[in-house]
Amino acid sequence: MTQRSPLTHWGREDWCNLADRLVTTAMSHATPGHGRIVMPGEPGGLGPDIDGLEELASWWAGGVAAGVDQRAEDRWLRPSEHWQAVVEACSLALTLHFTKPWIWDQLSQRTQEQAVEWFQDVRNPEIPDNNWIWFQVIVETFLRGLGADWDEALVREHLERHEDWYRTDGWISDGPRRCYDHYVGWAMETLPALWTLMDPTWDLSRDFATVHGPRLRRYLEDVPFLVGADLDGHGGTAPLIQGRSLIYRWCTCAPLWAGTFMGVSPVSPRTDEAYLLGNRKAFPRSRSGR
Repeated sequence: MTQRSPLTHWGREDWCNLADRLVTTAMSHATPGHGRIVMPGEPGGLGPDIDGLEELASWWAGGVAAGVDQRAEDRWLRPSEHWQAVVEACSLALTLHFTKPWIWDQLSQRTQEQAVEWFQDVRNPEIPDNNWIWFQVIVETFLRGLGADWDEALVREHLERHEDWYRTDGWISDGPRRCYDHYVGWAMETLPALWTLMDPTWDLSRDFATVHGPRLRRYLEDVPFLVGADLDGHGGTAPLIQGRSLIYRWCTCAPLWAGTFMGVSPVSPRTDEAYLLGNRKAFPRSRSGR
């Protein structure tokens, strides 16, 4: 029998069903080569080519092969063609790194070479002076792990820039301006935590983790105050509407997971449960989550 939360009335089965529904819905809109996912409706502001790449992030090997093949109809735009591809490259690099035995290692040598060339193009566009530095850091680290050419100087430069933006009590601004919203929890707290796991033995990431871990712990002391207090199991606990980034609602729980896998979370399992499951329940019940 499925155990259900007394706060949210959700159990593991509900969580799995939600994940399956999201994934299978996206899969139904894939292009024939699986290189892109094209959702119905009007294209986004950056155009349909970028829309198709944005939805791809965790697709499997067939999509990678089509995406990096410049002759394919549903190929990925190169970062030098459209800088938004830098953002998607980060998600792709993380996915391929942590699933290496099941996806990357199964690709043909030609596809691997084409993919390396595509990822190396990420260092070419001039990027915004904000969380985008982590997209390049993660891609370069992925290339390093493959034994491919990578830009160590760029990685070190971006890590120094990240340090420039640290403020106090675990909080870091998303860039040099006063930017504090849900981007912080995802791009400035969780992405760095994921980066430290890409190669925990590397002195650069190990030294960074000794600083980032305690800061993340302090940040997580504030995170529970960024969601609503509806814990009755009906409405769910939606994140605070603040700043630019409520659209990143699927990432608002990420810092709690980051704190757990770094072993630094000060949040009790019961609070985690209320936040994570309540947050997931809030949006599917609303029009915005369907």
